[in-house]
Amino acid sequence: MRFFPALVAVSVTVFGSAAVFGFAAVFGFASVLCFAAEFKGDTDKDRARMLARRNWWSFQPIARPAVPAIPGAWVRNPIDAFLLEAMRAKKLDPSPEASRELWIRRVTLDLTGLPPKPEDIAAWLRDLSTDADARVVDRLMASPHYGERWAQRWLDVVRYADTNGFELDAERTHAWRYRDYVIRSFNGNKPFDRFLKEQIAGDELFPGDKDALIALGFHRAGPEHLVGGNQDVEMNRQEVLVEMTAGISNSFLGLTMNCARCHNHKFDPILQSDYYRLQAIVANTENKDLDIAEEAEKARFEAAKKEWKALMKPVEDAIGTVEKPYRERLVEKKKLELEPRLRALLDQPKEKLNEKEREEQKNARDQIKPSWDEVLATLSDADRTKRTALRKELHLIELEEPLPAPAAYAIANSEKPQDTNVLKVGDHRMKLGTVGPGLPVVLASIVDRPVPQ
Repeated sequence: MRFFPALVAVSVTVFGSAAVFGFAAVFGFASVLCFAAEFKGDTDKDRARMLARRNWWSFQPIARPAVPAIPGAWVRNPIDAFLLEAMRAKKLDPSPEASRELWIRRVTLDLTGLPPKPEDIAAWLRDLSTDADARVVDRLMASPHYGERWAQRWLDVVRYADTNGFELDAERTHAWRYRDYVIRSFNGNKPFDRFLKEQIAGDELFPGDKDALIALGFHRAGPEHLVGGNQDVEMNRQEVLVEMTAGISNSFLGLTMNCARCHNHKFDPILQSDYYRLQAIVANTENKDLDIAEEAEKARFEAAKKEWKALMKPVEDAIGTVEKPYRERLVEKKKLELEPRLRALLDQPKEKLNEKEREEQKNARDQIKPSWDEVLATLSDADRTKRTALRKELHLIELEEPLPAPAAYAIANSEKPQDTNVLKVGDHRMKLGTVGPGLPVVLASIVDRPVPQ
């Protein structure tokens, strides 16, 4: 994300299937920062083949075609002319004109996703003025439901969800702010280039703008695999980067680049190294909830949280008192099941242990710690009844947990930057060489060596 401060004036004028060179301009600066492009797998033939395909459909600028000259009462605007031309080419005729009742139902459902109210239908039927339909459309597009309806299309494109997915499917506490940002953008008729810039690098391009920070939720919209137990940190990070790269390429380039994660794309003009250069643009970021709360909001939250914890503590202490003797007996029983060497480590001061012994001590303590269900299974009937009542009381208090202070579900520059490598068959363990951040060769205006025609 550090590549963008110099690009504040660049205009992103495109989306998906239209003139991706505007997007290329935003990321273009990154392509000159490839200081350590050690990957040598691309041949001149590969690169020339990519550059020869600059006429790829999704790279073409938007063009306004001539409106077909088709006479007739059915054609009321340019869109009608294109539709009628296409229908005639297939020897089709337009459907009969919809009744006024059907028309207002269709337009209301299309623009807001909701059926028209009876009073709106009645007012429409009474209004016989020549601009009645235009005023209905204006009213519906001014409704907050318009943004709620049409934001869904963009949220689907970027893979938005309120939860992480996978087996744990944890809730994303602050993700809804990105959803609402998209709705506000539609309802506020935000310029489309600004809408795209905010999501790509809002923190760098628009410092101090809360909406621009919230917009970075785009990069975290896809599924995230968070699980417990022993973790392969590098593999988990690569999964996150794969999702981020897919989001950028699918949403802004009109391409599905995932095939190039493992090999040069067989159909689209994308090299495998292109995939990882694009990934390198976001590789040195980290998922982070960014503070956007005012001081008064933080103070209110801290006060409410303190009060809530004060309600929780006596109940938690009472549960702990009930469970304590049972937990202690379980711990002593589990200690006897450990190897004598591990038992001896349990009471040793941490500073007197070497690294291996400290790890063994931690694992041993984890092994003797009783789980809640083990404790529950050993409780007497009377203590189980007492604990159940306390747990019900605790759950009622937990439901009143205060909402956290506002934060943006976003990304930030990592404090531990790492190289990006081209990976053989996409496997993080098989590195083929480093690449720097940059655009796909077919889009780049600057290449690091001459390419034969």
